[in-house]
Amino acid sequence: MSSDSRAHFPQSPQDPCPLSTPPFRVPQPSAAQYVYVRERRDLDVNGQKVSVILAKSVSVPQCPEKSGIVRVKGYKQSLAIRGDGKKGCRVYMYYFDNPGGQIPSWLINWAAKNGVPNFLRDLQRACRGYSRKS
Repeated sequence: MSSDSRAHFPQSPQDPCPLSTPPFRVPQPSAAQYVYVRERRDLDVNGQKVSVILAKSVSVPQCPEKSGIVRVKGYKQSLAIRGDGKKGCRVYMYYFDNPGGQIPSWLINWAAKNGVPNFLRDLQRACRGYSRKS
């Protein structure tokens, strides 16, 4: 990833840290926050458009950790999306997420039952809306 990746993140007036996600809630009492850089490139591979997105966690002084919120320090994602030549697309993804510490079994169960299936449904919806311009 290039060092200028941060320039792609809009900064809202209320958010002094444009690289972070707002803390999001998983089943109580936990909350997690990611501070990351992301880079996207559209490539031409043998005449076919392939969109590649790379993201990784970073530590930057303008985004200090907050009390009561778990800072996910180990995060990496690689994603490639291409049309399948028909009416859909192919998605290739590598995802690593390590929030650190001991993850309670109830949270693992919640993620397996709700988090992952919801993510896959959202991904499927996004693929249906993927631009067919290739």
